[in-house]
Amino acid sequence: MKRFDCNPILDFQDKEYAHTFINEILCAKLATQIKILREQNKWKQEDLAKKAHLTQETISRMENVNYSSWRISSLQKLAKAFDLALHVSFENFSTELNSIKNIDRKSLERTSRTDEIQNANDDLLKSIKNAMIGTGTFTSTVYTFTHVDDYEAKKEVPLAPKDNADITQEAA
Repeated sequence: MKRFDCNPILDFQDKEYAHTFINEILCAKLATQIKILREQNKWKQEDLAKKAHLTQETISRMENVNYSSWRISSLQKLAKAFDLALHVSFENFSTELNSIKNIDRKSLERTSRTDEIQNANDDLLKSIKNAMIGTGTFTSTVYTFTHVDDYEAKKEVPLAPKDNADITQEAA
């Protein structure tokens, strides 16, 4: 049997290796989570395809851990079908690597918005309240929330982003 020596520290100094490794983990995690969420809802691929306005073949491809042609628009359709929020962000390598060790079925399952509301989930209610009060600037639109029922959006282009950030959040 041939032995392969592996030094992860040296491997991650190679930019191509590091990005390939993280991308493969991302693809496998997405594919696995889609399948787990579908099974959690007791849906067949055809059921999810219909709810997401995609084909069964597309769902099958997306559940394959080797799939890598992700589209934000397709993920948004899946999020809506599952009644979940889609979160996409850029992360440090260390953050992603640390998250890998915690991947299991339970960590990939999610409670839908509808179930959170039906269960009067305190975390959801607190999150809604916190998100809806305050002032936030996101590129060229200023959103002002003073009360959950009082929403005001003003189309403005800030002269300069505060603290060189495109996104700011201030307490009301």
